[in-house]
Amino acid sequence: MGEFLDRARQHELLLQLRDEYPHWKVFDLKGDEEGRRETVNLHYLLEHRLIDGQPRFSSMGDKSVLWKVRITHDGLDFLAADGGLGAILGVVTVKLHDDTVRDLLIARVEEDGTKDNATKVKLKETIRGLPAEMLSTLVKKAMETGLGHVGDIGAWIHHVIG
Repeated sequence: MGEFLDRARQHELLLQLRDEYPHWKVFDLKGDEEGRRETVNLHYLLEHRLIDGQPRFSSMGDKSVLWKVRITHDGLDFLAADGGLGAILGVVTVKLHDDTVRDLLIARVEEDGTKDNATKVKLKETIRGLPAEMLSTLVKKAMETGLGHVGDIGAWIHHVIG
């Protein structure tokens, strides 16, 4: 049945259902090859949660299938050029508390073998006194510098996350 998967037809189905949204659309499919092809594509969209609904056998004699389906919010977002609300709501925000950034910076100062103790003490005092805005600027600059030293970003990410 995998040979019945048809990206163009799936797209057409989603567009039809988008035009009916939020209402349900009924497909009465026969048991022939065309009906099986349509059923395979509807099942595929259903499994990916782009549509909601389920098939019901309307008559066992000719194996026709009655589908009552509608597009989901994921289906609408899939069709949207900008990814829809899912793209906006799916943004991941990483928050580092000021104390965490300070602790990371202080740990790096302590690990630095090129600085003498008096310099390290002075740097640590400076770090402890930095306002949140300055810590934010330092984190951004550290990210830019760190990423600037990564040759192949894809290989580096793969290496880090395993």
